Amino acid sequence: MGQGRRTHLVLYGITAVLVAAGLATNPPFDRDAFEQANLGEGHRKLGRLEAATYPNDPGRQASALTHLKKAVRLKPNSPYTHLALARHLSMMGKNGEAQERLDVAAKLFPKNAEIRLDLGRTLAASGKIRAALDAFERATLLQPAFGEANLEFGCLLTRTGNYSRALGVLPSNLDRLKNPLRAHLCRGDAHLGLGQLEAALEELAAVRAISPQHAGALQRMGDAELRRGDLQAAIGNYRAALAEEPNLPAASQNLASVLRRTRQHGERIRVLEAAVRQAPSDRELITALAFALAAAPDPELRRGERALQLTERAGGPGQPRPDVLDARAAALAELKRFDAATAVAQRALESARTTRLDLVPGLEMRLEGYRAGRPYRDP
Repeated sequence: MGQGRRTHLVLYGITAVLVAAGLATNPPFDRDAFEQANLGEGHRKLGRLEAATYPNDPGRQASALTHLKKAVRLKPNSPYTHLALARHLSMMGKNGEAQERLDVAAKLFPKNAEIRLDLGRTLAASGKIRAALDAFERATLLQPAFGEANLEFGCLLTRTGNYSRALGVLPSNLDRLKNPLRAHLCRGDAHLGLGQLEAALEELAAVRAISPQHAGALQRMGDAELRRGDLQAAIGNYRAALAEEPNLPAASQNLASVLRRTRQHGERIRVLEAAVRQAPSDRELITALAFALAAAPDPELRRGERALQLTERAGGPGQPRPDVLDARAAALAELKRFDAATAVAQRALESARTTRLDLVPGLEMRLEGYRAGRPYRDP
């Protein structure tokens, strides 16, 4: 008999023993209902065991799903059969079905905080942020000391920019949390959002105490140091983050921005080239690289034709963003096509006045130069 077959029989044997023990030690008043409930509990445990034992076997995962559906049918008055089924559906990538199951469970068990927590997680994974916030908040109201619910609620509040409220919700005592690292990250993000840089760095240091090479923490530390004005520390943290995880577009963008400020234009271009190789469809990275190639002060670094090609790649469908048009105008000017550069820069300026006010001063200055037949050069 094969190992897999023996393991499967062992699982059934365990379930049978659990059911028999329940019947022996809990004499039922309504024996039929009691046996059905115990059978449902057995299917729940068997489904969970099978799912955990064979995580990479689609057939066994489908079998586990069958057991968990039977568990709900046989024992519908238990929130844990519903939760087990919903979690397995979610694990199988069936988020829509999981949400439906949790919606039903939330109506059946309106005071169960764990169901609200799982519902919030499923809603957040589906991009239904407002509904997810409502579910998490309900979980925390039902069970105020529920650390995992407070963590999910606080982290989602941070993602949506509600930093002060997030800090009031996020657990400060992390001893009982399954994932204290995530709590420190979310608290760090909230402090960063409020400009509380020292507090943010303390939280991020706590992340690195748990995971010294955590790329996300290193990137955030770079952000904090950049905002403190310590450009060399920011550069070091961004480089460390990218060494751990090369595909971090925000870290690459910010590192390139600091290198521009410190006039390391060749290194800036190398960072952006590497980032575009990692994320070839990221339009912001492509646009940043195009602008750097068009406007580098060193003629050996400039590549006008390639910059122009990159802006075509970054444009995408519809009206290009003003930053893409800005880079395109710089590339055209580098190629001495000043009339075209002027026209494109004018379009970029008109768009920026309604969508990107931060670009307006630079565009006005560059447009004046193109009209006078001068290409733009980074300082």
